[in-house]
Amino acid sequence: MIVRNFVRISAITVVCLGLAATSFAGTNPLIEPNGLAVDASGNLYVANTGTNSILKFNSNYVQQTGSTITKSITHPTAVSVDPLGNIWVANWATNGGSITEYQGTKQDMTGTITEGVDEPLAIATDGMGDVWVQNSASYVDVYSQPALGASGGPSLQQSFNVTGPLNGIAVQENTVALGSAGLGVVFGPALSTIITGTLNVTYTDEFSTGNQLAAGGKGKFYVADIGGSVAIIAPGANPVAFITLTFTPAGIAVDKVNDRLYVSNFSDNYIQVYSTTTAQLIETIN
Repeated sequence: MIVRNFVRISAITVVCLGLAATSFAGTNPLIEPNGLAVDASGNLYVANTGTNSILKFNSNYVQQTGSTITKSITHPTAVSVDPLGNIWVANWATNGGSITEYQGTKQDMTGTITEGVDEPLAIATDGMGDVWVQNSASYVDVYSQPALGASGGPSLQQSFNVTGPLNGIAVQENTVALGSAGLGVVFGPALSTIITGTLNVTYTDEFSTGNQLAAGGKGKFYVADIGGSVAIIAPGANPVAFITLTFTPAGIAVDKVNDRLYVSNFSDNYIQVYSTTTAQLIETIN
């Protein structure tokens, strides 16, 4: 069993927002937008819960209607894009659910995971091809891809118990960040440093209701708090930015190509886009 200790995050400084953004023109395709993801080219993927679909927008905020995924999508709560461009979707169901995989821009489903899946709320993929699933209970499942040339889909490799309930997950480099609705943001070692046993971590509680998370690169994580805020944090470091919102954020994603932060509003059917360099609101997709 491996135990990691991390430094508690200190107080947060508020950075005020600037000018409001203009709205996206056209018919609003967003109905209960939930989890978000961005691929290596800067395309945005939206778990559109209200239509049981995954929507795709290019970097100019234009919906790519020919890339909408609907096959085997049921109450999608989260979406992730791995380094190979494969799309992973968390489908929620009472006392169950599934994780479905789609290969790149092809809409054919290439795999389904049900083992260990229990009302999944968040999903993340890492550079090794592992798939991290945060279930509604207080545990995280990690699925590993088969070896090169081997047959079959991802298999359950580890399950980690963390005091929760948990709300979000993000993985980058050697760190996993978990959003806890009571503890705030929990940091722990990524899979490459875990051998067996339970994931034991200390936690930071500056965010009393830590919600969704996104990997921001260079060891930074963006955390969306249910209370209506977004902060940029790192293990053992003070927050380096903080954005206040007028709504409860449902999903969050970082576009490292275009220096953008996407935040979804589930209830009012829109997504806001912020600059990760200035924290300014630059666009609203609705």
